[in-house]
Amino acid sequence: MKNFKFYLPFIFLSLFLTTQARAFNPNYRHYSNFLLAPSETFQKGILGYQNPAMVSTLQQSEMLFRWTTDISRYTNIDSWGLFSSFPHLGFGVINTPYTADNGKSKNLRDYRAYLGLGDQTFALGFGLGIQTGRGKSAKFYQFGSVIRPIKYLSLGLSGTTNMSIKQYVGRMSVGVRPFGTDRLTLLGEYAKERETSGIEKMWSVGGAAQVFPGLNIIGRMFDDDSYSLGVEWSLGFSSLGGQMIRPDKGKSQALYSVRMGGNEYNVFDQTILKKRQYVTYELRHGVSYRKYKYFSSNKYSLLELLTSLDQAIKDPAIAGVALNLSDMRMSPEMVWEVREKLKAVRAAGKHVIVYFNDAGMTTYHLASVADKIVMDPIGTLLLNGNLMGRTYYKNLLEKVGLGFQEWRLFTHKTANESYSRTDMSEADKEQRMDLIQARYNVIRNDICKSRDFTPTFFDSLIDNNFVMTPEEAFDYGMVDTLTRWTSLEKVIQGIEKSKKQMITSDGLANQQISPRHWGALPRIAVVYALGVCDVDKGIQARRLERIFFKLAKSHSIDAVVLRVDSPGGDAYASDLVAEAMKKCAEKKPVLVSQGYVAASGGYWISMCADTIVAAPFTITGSIGVIGGWLWNNGIGEKLGLTSDHVQIGKHADLGFGVQLPLIGVPIPDRNLTQDEQQRVELMIRSFYNDFVSKVAANRGQRKEHIESIAQGRVWPGTDAQLKGLVDEIGGLETTIVLAKQAIGLNPKDEIEIIELPGMKAFNPDIFTPSLVKTKLNNRDTSFELDYLEMIQQFPGRPLPIASPDLIPEE
Repeated sequence: MKNFKFYLPFIFLSLFLTTQARAFNPNYRHYSNFLLAPSETFQKGILGYQNPAMVSTLQQSEMLFRWTTDISRYTNIDSWGLFSSFPHLGFGVINTPYTADNGKSKNLRDYRAYLGLGDQTFALGFGLGIQTGRGKSAKFYQFGSVIRPIKYLSLGLSGTTNMSIKQYVGRMSVGVRPFGTDRLTLLGEYAKERETSGIEKMWSVGGAAQVFPGLNIIGRMFDDDSYSLGVEWSLGFSSLGGQMIRPDKGKSQALYSVRMGGNEYNVFDQTILKKRQYVTYELRHGVSYRKYKYFSSNKYSLLELLTSLDQAIKDPAIAGVALNLSDMRMSPEMVWEVREKLKAVRAAGKHVIVYFNDAGMTTYHLASVADKIVMDPIGTLLLNGNLMGRTYYKNLLEKVGLGFQEWRLFTHKTANESYSRTDMSEADKEQRMDLIQARYNVIRNDICKSRDFTPTFFDSLIDNNFVMTPEEAFDYGMVDTLTRWTSLEKVIQGIEKSKKQMITSDGLANQQISPRHWGALPRIAVVYALGVCDVDKGIQARRLERIFFKLAKSHSIDAVVLRVDSPGGDAYASDLVAEAMKKCAEKKPVLVSQGYVAASGGYWISMCADTIVAAPFTITGSIGVIGGWLWNNGIGEKLGLTSDHVQIGKHADLGFGVQLPLIGVPIPDRNLTQDEQQRVELMIRSFYNDFVSKVAANRGQRKEHIESIAQGRVWPGTDAQLKGLVDEIGGLETTIVLAKQAIGLNPKDEIEIIELPGMKAFNPDIFTPSLVKTKLNNRDTSFELDYLEMIQQFPGRPLPIASPDLIPEE
């Protein structure tokens, strides 16, 4: 049991309170008649009424109504109970008729409100009750705990006390699942009650078995030789139940039950109601890695979307999914991951429909996976191929009076070409052509396979019919129908031959089966390293270092997946994360999922993982470092700026110069001397040698081999796998499956995912004017300026960073 020492004080406290609790009338045996089994051992009990800690185990709101009758007069209600609970909060009342001393019939009502704290592994609960109907109202207090250390065992402790009378009741329960599931549960309960007539001890033993999904039978034997036999039948969001209680003496009683609330396994979803719904996904605002809880600019995070599609696969009520790709913004790598998941949806026998109004290569790549592609009658399909390019600033820098010195010592380390050249070098052309060829090959192969095209036909479309009207797209077989998103239901009806209920992804989430497991699920942490490698910006290396140190010590986290989408940056920031991750990997499996780019410093923070997973056209590698120096070559004179100084030390004026007004950027007054340049070059070579050595050691490769594929060259994921830089081709979900296997689980086993670092509740951009947002989000401008700022922040220092145009948007 994880963190067992933490639970011990609470366990002893619950035991102490259980033996000291004071009670009230009517007695405990009467209230147990409202239970099919002890609360902690079967389903949700009576929603915290018996043990208030049970409300902490709920995931959705629930309402339950139960009543008892004489079995020979089943239409006459004797006692009844109404129970309502939300996660961590609940309320209940039991009404019991009795005959007063004067012979009149009255009702004793026991109201309880309760609060629970905890989770599926350990929970505490506290409640306050009021009893009316017997003269003066009586107040009482309630407490309880639920302890589920493993999937085979559930322990319950609870008690109730009335501070004004000297009576008490305390109870303990135990449930055992021999197979670790709710197929079979063995259960027992012990209660001790003190009344005015003395102390009474009670016990029961029994079991609960699932006959088929949604149908359970429950039986119990009691200490007084009475017994009960019950049944509960789940209808999905509701349940019906009944129980016969056969006492040793007297008439038998019947208990009836109606539940409404969270969805539960039932035979109807598997048969009669199978495939009755379609799930719609609006991707017009794109998909990001993380999202704010409120006012997020994107509806879905990547993991959230993949999880929702997985729920659609598993939910028997779902016949298919429909995606609106209009104005979609998503990186090509994310598109590939989502497309792979949609292939799994189709493989599960469910249909996929995709709609768009305008589409380019990336959007159509995603759309092509569908059974039916729907295009708007007023739309455009642009399939003009793939391109990578960059803007060159050398002439601009010279005109404004800025000099730029590049230290490029390795053949393919081309990050500074934007500032040192006016066109693309042959080495940069070579590696960029390999990148776009890899992407083009994947797109062409996927589209041709899905649409039954030949590669020759597809290439011809790219070169000769690159822009298509809706009618042309239909004639060429690129789309299947021309209509609006608002007419989607008619399209679905044409495919399914019957009308289907349309639900959103939120609706799908709300109808997921309520958790039935005991104990904590295995936990995998997904940690995000996004943006440039910097200690406080981008990946925020200092924070990631702290996170990995905590994860290494945590007994509740079984494995770690690091999602990397970074072109690199500062070597110190990269190494902080790499070393922290390496120490964490000594304690538990650590795997890396590479996104759109994991190059240079982005590869540095990947190399210590047990397994590295990349998409087919992830941009990775770029093992190398580069340096740059920007100096005042006349800009000060043009702006009317001068500077002066005094110094001690021959090189003390390195980096000193004028401050550009308004933006506050310092510009060194001079370039480096030949001696200084030699020192920088020596340092760059030393950093490079260290980088290559670290990669070789962590990847289990010969240094000579890593040197042959280094030199700052970027590789697409497929080539990187062949060269030993990555281990598997896949996405984030693939990496999570590998993490499961690394801790001894099967791919389909349930887990809990913890995403780190934590996100803020609100998106601060909601207060930013739209015009300012547009300027801030201009990739071509802001990322190039960010790169220059980094050079100024670390002038002359070796930087493991790829080209600025590769910085991920998020």
